[in-house]
Amino acid sequence: MQHWSAMCRTISVVVVVVVIVVVILIITGDVCTSVVSVQGLGEYVNLRTGMPCHLHPTSALFGMGYTPDYIVYHELVMTAKVNS
Repeated sequence: MQHWSAMCRTISVVVVVVVIVVVILIITGDVCTSVVSVQGLGEYVNLRTGMPCHLHPTSALFGMGYTPDYIVYHELVMTAKVNS
C-alpha cells in the first residue's frame, strides 16, 4: 500500500508542475515581444527588435529610485524627446 501512496504523490507533483508550466506559457505567450532590458541609465532596449526605449515621465516606474533589469510592457507609444 505504501508503494501506491508514493506513486500517487509523485503523479500529483508532476501534474501540478505541468499545470504551472502551462500557465506560465499562457501568460508569457503574448508578452515575449513586449520585453525590454536595461542598457544604460534610464535606457532600455527591446529584446526582440533592438529598438531603444525610454520610460515616459508619467510612467509609474519613472523616478522610483530603482531601475528594473527587465520591463514587460503593454503599450509602446512613439513620442519625441524634447530637450529643454
